[in-house]
Amino acid sequence: MNSTPRPPLTAIAAVAANRVIGANGALPWHLPADFAFFKRVTLGNTLVMGRKTFESIGRPLPGRTTIVLSRGARREHGREWERGVEWERGSPTRSGDTAAAGAAAGAALPPETRLLFAGGWDEVWSLAGAFSPMPKLFLAGGAALYAEALPWCEELLLTYVAASPAGDALFPEFAPLFDAGEVLETHAESVPAFEIRRHRRRAV
Repeated sequence: MNSTPRPPLTAIAAVAANRVIGANGALPWHLPADFAFFKRVTLGNTLVMGRKTFESIGRPLPGRTTIVLSRGARREHGREWERGVEWERGSPTRSGDTAAAGAAAGAALPPETRLLFAGGWDEVWSLAGAFSPMPKLFLAGGAALYAEALPWCEELLLTYVAASPAGDALFPEFAPLFDAGEVLETHAESVPAFEIRRHRRRAV
């Protein structure tokens, strides 16, 4: 990795009592109030996620820039999505085959919605740093990216779910790097119950 400046990064995730965050590419719960929190804090900003996370969502989330971090080619509806291609409101920034891919996969994106691809973290920092003013940068999964980027995160926004489901994706251990957390919301009436905390990086 080179010396490209890194914008501030916040990891955002819902985590079970056993650290599970996913099972077979899906969330093991349905928490509308947590979805609303996620939307409220990320709207107007930039999401970074891996290819599998993006494919599980199935589309760029409205009102946000989504940067998909994938070190290989992407395919959707039988067409490749090349690294560095952007669709903004359904209009690709390149022509030719890219335009065809945009028509097939990224047509009619809502206003203020962008979709970009990066082949590595340096490209993520470069793409995010090109916006003015610089938006907040939120890491939204998956497990491998959380583990890789945890040392760079300035804060964590974690939804603690009162359940211990089976799963194949875990959130990494983070206690040595971050404080005990500030409770932002509590939802005891939810099934399962959950609370949301903000953890800030410990001072060195």
